[in-house]
Parts: sequence; structure tokens; C-alpha cells
Amino acid sequence: MQFQGRFTIDRKENIHYNLFVSRNRLILMTIIVFVVITAMLGVTNYGRTQSLADAAVASLPMALAGSVLFLLINGIALVMRVNQSYKQKKAYDFHQDILIDAEGVHASSERGGALLKWEKIEQIRESGRAFYLFLSKAQAYVLPKGQLADKEQDAACIRSLFREHVDAAKLKIKK
Repeated sequence: MQFQGRFTIDRKENIHYNLFVSRNRLILMTIIVFVVITAMLGVTNYGRTQSLADAAVASLPMALAGSVLFLLINGIALVMRVNQSYKQKKAYDFHQDILIDAEGVHASSERGGALLKWEKIEQIRESGRAFYLFLSKAQAYVLPKGQLADKEQDAACIRSLFREHVDAAKLKIKK
């Protein structure tokens, strides 16, 4: 069995990839921001109310607002960084032809060609939008699901190939 497809990796795909790889850190940092704001305002409010419950409840709206603002600022900053990379010609749109078979993942584009052997893959993760084949924490091949010819059938074929050739501990894909 094999899969063959052509993908365009553009600004939108770069933004989705960057959001995907930074989401756990963003969630953790948002929780920390929420806790810090709640604690700081809680201490301030406790001095005024002398009730821990009232102080905590009074702090929650501001902590929630601060956390949402933190997420928005970081999301906007991420998009701006990607856009800046495109403006500075550090990043650009490209097409990649992918062949997945028993040997590994064959990729070719205007950048050149490569064979990614199965044992070189550190992790494969699936999101609602794409498959990410990680070579390291900072480098991955992206296979956008929205660009699959037959989304359901092709995604099932790709998952099947991954399960057949990659250690299950390296896979975080749908069943």
C-alpha cells in the first residue's frame, strides 16, 4: 500500500503549524497568568473584604480577562512573526509531492528531494487540519488534510501506513 499526494505549504499552513507546536506552552502560560492574577488580586481584595471566598470571586473576572488578553496578544504576535518571515523572504510558499510507502516518506519540491526513512521520524501527530511528521521538536513535514483529494479515504490510508511502519509510541493519530 502507498499514498501519493501534492501539497502546497503556504502562509496559512505555516500559521497553523506554529499554533499547533506552541499550543501546549500557550495553554500552560495562560493558566499561570490566570493563577498569578487571581492570587495578586485575591490578596488585594482579601484586605478589603476579609473573606477569602469573596476575594477569590471578585478576582476571577479580571483574571479571566487577563488570560484572554494574554492568548490574544500571543496569537497575534505569532501571526505577525510568520508574516514578517514572509516579508523578509525567510519563508515562502512551496509545493511538495509526497509518496508514502514501505521505504518511508519521499518528499520532493522546488527545494529539492528527500527520503525520510521511518526510523528517522521522532513523532507523528494528527490535528483536525493536518498530519505532522516530526524530525525534531522544531522541524516537521506537514500534510494538510484539506488538500487531500479524498479527505476521508486518503486520511485513512495515511493512518494505516503510519500504523504499519511506525512504532505505536511515536504515533498520536486518530483511531
